[in-house]
Amino acid sequence: MTSPAPPPSVLRQRLWARARIRHLKMAVEVAESGSLHKAALSMGISQPAVSNVLADLESMLETPLFIRHARGMNVTPIGAEVVRVARRILAEIDDVAEQTAALRGGAIGVVRMAAVGGAITGLLAVAIPEFARLQPQVLLQLQEADPTAMPALLSRGEVDLALWRASGTVPSGWHFKELITDRFIVVAGPQHPLARSRRVSVDQLREQQWFAAPIDSAALEAIDELFGTDTPLRAPFQVACRIPEILLAMLTSTFQVTLLPFSVAKQFLEAGLLVELALDRELPFEPLGLFEPNEGLGEAAAAMSQFLCKYAQGRQSMRHRTVSTCRPGEMGPSLGAVARR
Repeated sequence: MTSPAPPPSVLRQRLWARARIRHLKMAVEVAESGSLHKAALSMGISQPAVSNVLADLESMLETPLFIRHARGMNVTPIGAEVVRVARRILAEIDDVAEQTAALRGGAIGVVRMAAVGGAITGLLAVAIPEFARLQPQVLLQLQEADPTAMPALLSRGEVDLALWRASGTVPSGWHFKELITDRFIVVAGPQHPLARSRRVSVDQLREQQWFAAPIDSAALEAIDELFGTDTPLRAPFQVACRIPEILLAMLTSTFQVTLLPFSVAKQFLEAGLLVELALDRELPFEPLGLFEPNEGLGEAAAAMSQFLCKYAQGRQSMRHRTVSTCRPGEMGPSLGAVARR
């Protein structure tokens, strides 16, 4: 007969009293490698040491985290949850180490920022070098995040600022500032037969081969709205992804077309790797903007927020130019200026 599971309060007390960082690290290493031997090699310790630490963690939780078999280790459902949380804790420890080193080395502020791909290519790729030049004493920790992951990052307070699209629901405790407008455009490789057309129609596009948009993407919704759902578009290859490098490779090696936000396609258009097919109608898309907390915005994050707002205004006013001509030094206040306000 299986013994009853200990209550959460007991498990929590054990973890507080006995769990160490090495327990979390070894659980992650074993899950990722699928082998005690490989985990031991990765960490530079003996295999029995890994096995003992893992057994200690399983003893604390009174449940197996891995299933041992001849070819290695498989994580159990409970083990998968432990590993998921362990990864997050280890990432936070990495942040603490990086921030401590930066602050002791002369940095006077830290900004943790998450951004969707369109915000990175459409704004941050050109704005961050300027901010770093103006504010070299600020440690910027930037991560790319999938739109579906953004609400959790904000609600858990794991970031100070987030660049994301205006959505129907603003997370509690946060507000949205619009930075740059956006639109969908039809793009193809430079070799595509329609690449030199001055204008293309919806009927022409309906006859083309299409690179499939992910089923949960806003691009797919826009495609359905443009063409309807009665007649599916021709998609010769069963590849659907958001990875820019794969998308670029597919479009430049075939005669496919696809729909992208202008903010995402901009870097490829400017480099001549893709071309925009001039559709005879506009395809609006949600603007990109900044999510910041209603309270508790730190000095460095406030400086970054003000910088991005001013920089985006400059980019918007010159959106028809290929390269921004914003003058250095005019894009944002110093930390000292923010502190005085």
